[in-house]
Amino acid sequence: FKDDFEGATGDTLMGLPFLRDVYLQVDPKMSGRVTVPVLWDKKRETIVSNESAEIIRMFNSAFDGITGNTDDYWPE
Repeated sequence: FKDDFEGATGDTLMGLPFLRDVYLQVDPKMSGRVTVPVLWDKKRETIVSNESAEIIRMFNSAFDGITGNTDDYWPE
């Protein structure tokens, strides 16, 4: 992951150079497509999802109990 332009942070978690290396961290035999976005579980050290619509659905209400935010970000 490049970090040589404004806003880029690189991979601060595992220090890996490419996203494919994150996928291979989960499954060394993985041979499919590497796609973004990726939602990573730091505790379980695995990919939770790489499907943007699914990630939006998860984040839409996952933290409502903590934040009190009940806004709906799911497009109609």
